[in-house]
Amino acid sequence: MSSTLSPAPARVSASTTSDHPFVRALAGLAIFGSGLVHFAVSSSQGPLVLAVLVVVATAQLAFAVGLLSGRMPIRARAVIIASVPIVVWALLTLTSSALGSGLPLGPMLTAASLELFAALALAASVRFSPSKQVTARPWMFIVALVVGATTLPLVAVPAISHAQYPPGQSSPSPATGHHH
Repeated sequence: MSSTLSPAPARVSASTTSDHPFVRALAGLAIFGSGLVHFAVSSSQGPLVLAVLVVVATAQLAFAVGLLSGRMPIRARAVIIASVPIVVWALLTLTSSALGSGLPLGPMLTAASLELFAALALAASVRFSPSKQVTARPWMFIVALVVGATTLPLVAVPAISHAQYPPGQSSPSPATGHHH
């Protein structure tokens, strides 16, 4: 009795990938920074806007972790997911007078810029992805993480600070802070 064994499905080894690690790292960090800015902005909003921003920020952090860990494939769906918070911001801005709260322009523009950067990077990665497997270069991911980790604080920290302490409101200083 002769039986033919069909070959097992080919597995992608750790040495090959069709994703762009540089894009994955930069987009993941940009989305992570945008989520942090949304969390900072949410603290000064009314209950409905607070809830929407917390949901958006939590989803962004989960999406960023998925991108950075390599568990989320970079496809057209990722571009759409990265663009959703910009649409949410537009809807919140249009309804802000009815909801009784205004979103701070500076931090929200920063978050939108980070999201737009991530969406464009992911779109370019999808559009220009190679049709065949390419050799992985782990050092590219490390370089992108270093570049993103040094650039993100320059962009996100001022926006977070502005969201927490709007112009005209003094921020706590070490001399006037709490003493324990």
